[in-house]
Amino acid sequence: MDLPSVPKRTAVRVVDRRGFSITEIITGCFLITVMMGAVAPIALLSRKTADIARQSQIATEILSAELDGLTMMPAEEARKQLSTYAKNEDVHPALQRATLRGTYLDDADGPRIQMTLTWGAPQRRRSTSLVGWINDADGQAMIKAEPSP
Repeated sequence: MDLPSVPKRTAVRVVDRRGFSITEIITGCFLITVMMGAVAPIALLSRKTADIARQSQIATEILSAELDGLTMMPAEEARKQLSTYAKNEDVHPALQRATLRGTYLDDADGPRIQMTLTWGAPQRRRSTSLVGWINDADGQAMIKAEPSP
């Protein structure tokens, strides 16, 4: 006698998905590379801007100190001091190829000293200037910052 045929049970395949496929790994690496390519220029520009700001701050501090010393002198003594005044190069380690100049001006605006600090490579020169007015009547000086062109 023939028995009815019973379908055979097939074994249930258990798929082990604990890892990543090669396609997922390649796609992830590609996305990380694209993101780094987009963020890297922004990070470099940010760093460059921070360096320029730091150099400008150092230059302003140097100019302020020099100007304070010169404006405390009487006008004639400050003029004599500026005629022999020359500081180049080793002004500060952060300012490469720095040149510090001082000029005595006396016109309708009154007697004043303008100090200018220029630094950097020839194609990327930066400069900052400070002006200090000499008030001979009181022996006091006023300092005014002027933006660089």
